[in-house]
Amino acid sequence: AGYANWGECDGKVELAARTGVNVIIWFAIELTVAPGGKPVVSGGPNLTCVADTAARLEAGGLPTHHFISVGGWDAPHPDPAVPLEAWWAALTSWDESAERAGLRGGFDGLDWDLEGNDDRSSPRSRFSAAGLRLVADLSARAKASGRFVSLAPPQSYLDASTDEFSLSLALPARCWHAEFAYAGRNAYAALLALAPPDTFDFVSLQLYESWPRASCTLGGE
Repeated sequence: AGYANWGECDGKVELAARTGVNVIIWFAIELTVAPGGKPVVSGGPNLTCVADTAARLEAGGLPTHHFISVGGWDAPHPDPAVPLEAWWAALTSWDESAERAGLRGGFDGLDWDLEGNDDRSSPRSRFSAAGLRLVADLSARAKASGRFVSLAPPQSYLDASTDEFSLSLALPARCWHAEFAYAGRNAYAALLALAPPDTFDFVSLQLYESWPRASCTLGGE
């Protein structure tokens, strides 16, 4: 699997597929709420470019799965005040726009990359219990529709070496560099617990998180 950059759709993505990547995770949409409470799906790559890339790869004998990522650093978390059905309808409508742009069948999967915020006092610097339940339920809905679902947490958001847990995403790093105050404590573990078994097809840990436990354990700098 390989991740594109913010809004990226260019020759580098196609080159990655031609050198072995067969799951392309396009980056990234945001789930926001318009005035009046309507859920909105915005951002992401140019859908016509994505469709053209997928078609060229398939024509070249390189079938690939295409995921869309949700979130990224500083991005909003889906608001649980909006009902599940409304969020699912918004995501389905957006995916249908990808199909109209030429991406056959729409995107194959959904990748969750919900993270924290530069402003440690922002509501986006923590998850809510209801918000995590919403993400788990949306994941289950996506899986039931025949799509793949994946997670991309920074390592501190899903760290098997500790049983510490917090909804905050603005905590000191563990193991080293406690001055880095944007770490989590296993919040993504709640998604694994809340969603039905086998909802998530794979998890890509962000070992490039600033000062992760992995680098500390390996003695890196």
